[in-house]
Amino acid sequence: FLDLLLYQEAQKLQIPVYGLEKVEEQLAVFESLSLEHQITWLKGTMKYIDDIPKQLAKIHELYLKRDLIALMQFELNYMRKLFNNNQTLIAHVSQKMFYDRSQIIVKRMEKRLQEGNAFIAVGALHLPGKRGILKLLEKRGYKVSTVY
Repeated sequence: FLDLLLYQEAQKLQIPVYGLEKVEEQLAVFESLSLEHQITWLKGTMKYIDDIPKQLAKIHELYLKRDLIALMQFELNYMRKLFNNNQTLIAHVSQKMFYDRSQIIVKRMEKRLQEGNAFIAVGALHLPGKRGILKLLEKRGYKVSTVY
């Protein structure tokens, strides 16, 4: 995982590392689901478990293309398939997994940004969209630009 690699590099270089989320907060996504929705997610995962390598390859391809909108659309399409097109479940998971967590991440990263000289790594699916990290930072007065 990229986050583990970045963490290990920071440790080697004796650079301080700060977490933007707690494990409990990440798990809260799943705990917030009804038992029925948890079962739907589990059944979908089992039904499409053999597709996971292909799904990860596509995510990797879109990530390398730096196409965040396509990446988010791919994830939403995958959730439609996985959740048997259950719109309530898709909306709930999207809200809890991406939008609520993005709010928390931005709030916690702001201190590091104000300190300056910060390198912040987040999951790519937290970046795009009207409620993604990039827009949330812009709303807080930060200038956001692509560096490549």
